[in-house]
Amino acid sequence: RGDAAPFNANASLMRMEKVYDEMAKADAKAMQNNSSENYQGDDKVMSEYIIAARAPTVKDAKAASDWVPVAQMAMVRPYAVARASEAVSSDDNIKAVVSQYCREIGQSAMLGAPVFKSIPRNAIEYSVESTESFYKHVYDVVIEGKNEDANNDQVMTKAEARKVLELDANDVDANDVSAIKRSYRKLSMKLHPDRFVGVERTEEEIKASSDQFAQVKLAYETMSSGVRSADGKGMSWYESLGGRERTEFYGPIPLMARDLSKTIMDRHQVQSAIVGLDPELVHSFVARNQAVKA
Repeated sequence: RGDAAPFNANASLMRMEKVYDEMAKADAKAMQNNSSENYQGDDKVMSEYIIAARAPTVKDAKAASDWVPVAQMAMVRPYAVARASEAVSSDDNIKAVVSQYCREIGQSAMLGAPVFKSIPRNAIEYSVESTESFYKHVYDVVIEGKNEDANNDQVMTKAEARKVLELDANDVDANDVSAIKRSYRKLSMKLHPDRFVGVERTEEEIKASSDQFAQVKLAYETMSSGVRSADGKGMSWYESLGGRERTEFYGPIPLMARDLSKTIMDRHQVQSAIVGLDPELVHSFVARNQAVKA
């Protein structure tokens, strides 16, 4: 019959929106009839995740240099399978789903952030975390501004950040994550508002120290973006949000061949669907990446 028609990621993504809605309705109905404490091994449970994309190795793609949330993923599987997966990073089902539907995720990325249209598919990396973790540690801080110290609208060059953190640009450790953390801790202890409890100060002094403390935090965020220590580890600005409490973020995800990912999904009875995120939300992170200076 001739060659098969080329894969249409956009059409697949549109079909998945309906599947996602059906999954959500079925899950809501199941929860009405059965509390989570009474789930049995074969009962189906639904988990939801936020997928972010980036292309840190592409020189002319600054807007995608740090993670950009681009899609939401639903995964339905037997309760026994879900319970056996203790952490996102060790959950082969999550890796399989992202690998299986990376074309649809890539399409979501392009729809939400056109910068991804010009990036080779094999240069895009993906990360995942539970929706609960994302909305608590990322959305509420960056979009809702619930963290008063977030300073998300401000940008600072790394040269300025080094100066604020009292790091010598000529020092070999000036860009080392350990040195940056040491300086940040020292200055934070010196300027933290709690240190001045009970100390009589003028309004000008209070504002000055508060501004200094905010600048130190912003400098730390700036220097943490893209920093790598001697062992190759480090966190970008996006990864640093939420601090140590944010344990459900995992990326970049090692992708596997689609035939292998399908085998894993079939073996574990995993069903999944992908939907794109609100373009305005996506753009908030794209704009932040573009605003950060080298």
